[in-house]
Amino acid sequence: MDGIERLLDQTEMSRVERILNQTDEVKALRRVARQEYLRITGCRGNDRSMLVSNCIFRMGGTAILLSNCSIDRFRSKYQLTHTVRTHKGVDDFTYNSVLQQEDEDNVVGIKLSNELIVVAGDAIKTNITTLDPLVLPVSERLLVLMTKLAKRVFKMNINMYVPDFKLDIKHFCIHAGGPAVLDAMEKNLQMT
Repeated sequence: MDGIERLLDQTEMSRVERILNQTDEVKALRRVARQEYLRITGCRGNDRSMLVSNCIFRMGGTAILLSNCSIDRFRSKYQLTHTVRTHKGVDDFTYNSVLQQEDEDNVVGIKLSNELIVVAGDAIKTNITTLDPLVLPVSERLLVLMTKLAKRVFKMNINMYVPDFKLDIKHFCIHAGGPAVLDAMEKNLQMT
């Protein structure tokens, strides 16, 4: 299964996970490959907001081999336990934060708006909120629930509890699109 765009990664991973879970009695291997091509989406114009994507999205690729064979557990380096996918392109604000369009010189490129950091932060927050019940220990879930109850039911003026994700998640892989993204993730998730 091959994907050209970044968005296909999560779609392909979800599809492969579903295929492997449905074929428990049959040994199955699936390959997920991703390629990025600057030539397809690269902009050669003069609009600065459209040239930024040339620096962020470059040519490269990755491949992952997934298996449902129990014997492969001893050879594998990582175990895929959960996949989460959300779609945020429903409203115009989010949809227009990354948009393929023509500039004044009729050169087609991808325009990244200044609101992209806000939109990306909202998407990450939604994904983490969806992932919380799947990965957090019971003690952390109870602390989150207690602060939600105190805030909503008892109308207490307290900050929401930020769970300690390091209790159950060993490795974080955050896209380093820029220092602003990394600083926001470090601040909001209390990472160092």
